[in-house]
Amino acid sequence: MEKIFRAIALLAMVSFQQAAFSAEAGDAKAQPLPRFSDYRLVDSELKLVGIDSDATESFLALQLDSAGRLFAGGREALFVYEPTKDGLYQPRQLLYRFPKNSWIYGIAIRGADLYVSTHTAVYVLEGAVLNRADIKPKQLLWGLPMLPYFEEHQGMHALAFGPEGDLYFSAGDNLVAYGDFKRADHWGHWTFFHGSAQTPITTAGVVARISPDGERFATVARGLRNCCGLTFDTKWNLFGNDNDHESLPNEYVPGRLLNITPHAYFSWPRGWLVEKQPWRKTFCCAIPSAPAARLLRLFKPRSSRVSTTCGRWASRSVAAAGYLFRRW
Repeated sequence: MEKIFRAIALLAMVSFQQAAFSAEAGDAKAQPLPRFSDYRLVDSELKLVGIDSDATESFLALQLDSAGRLFAGGREALFVYEPTKDGLYQPRQLLYRFPKNSWIYGIAIRGADLYVSTHTAVYVLEGAVLNRADIKPKQLLWGLPMLPYFEEHQGMHALAFGPEGDLYFSAGDNLVAYGDFKRADHWGHWTFFHGSAQTPITTAGVVARISPDGERFATVARGLRNCCGLTFDTKWNLFGNDNDHESLPNEYVPGRLLNITPHAYFSWPRGWLVEKQPWRKTFCCAIPSAPAARLLRLFKPRSSRVSTTCGRWASRSVAAAGYLFRRW
């Protein structure tokens, strides 16, 4: 009889523990972790402040103006966050929603006007820095075809204003799925329409510039695979990334961080890095030890070294790479 009572007590204890565990699990599901709690900082002197998140949006492009306004571009929507007195932001406001799967990848500011790039065109939204209603985008640059499978991965990406007042933009290789990457005819022959003019160009990926009204067009550098970020340093040296080609890692991995100079040709797909193709003697070299996924910004920390910050998609991280600038 004593053994029977012990067995009943043991079963009761197990049942009680299971019920308690189920209740705790239910409470955990009912109380999800705070937003942004899964981010980790390597530098203890930095602080992470969450601004916004939304399961129905894809935040892709960010740009701050001199008044502290934060503009964000997503899959279709362009938002603005007005600053508050305590250094944070008010709830986001919708400025404009583009057609489905437009992918707003670049945002640049000129006075009261916003310039944005989707993966097929560049637009100006006049007065959109200050206006919050009746915003109408005007198409400045177009000519790359809509890709049915790659969408945001290729096409037009980064925007940045240069020293002469022109708008610099990057565009990826829209024929990335074509050919065997060893032939000399991997170039695309595109006609860019801009303002009231048009310019034919033969290239793979490209960095080019247009005047703010779209009437003038000039190529800066060619031979890129897919440059997704552009930024100038304080001396107007232009830097950009070039995304790697993961399906052929022996030839085209890791990505490249580049000092983009006028008339440069970066050899995609005939070559990638000196470490990958040491027999090539005509490379515009990448910045050493600085693989990049998407170039975010240049900044100067406490030391005298200039640094870049790069978002790395594969590891879902933001990395800083310091270097002393020189001409490569």
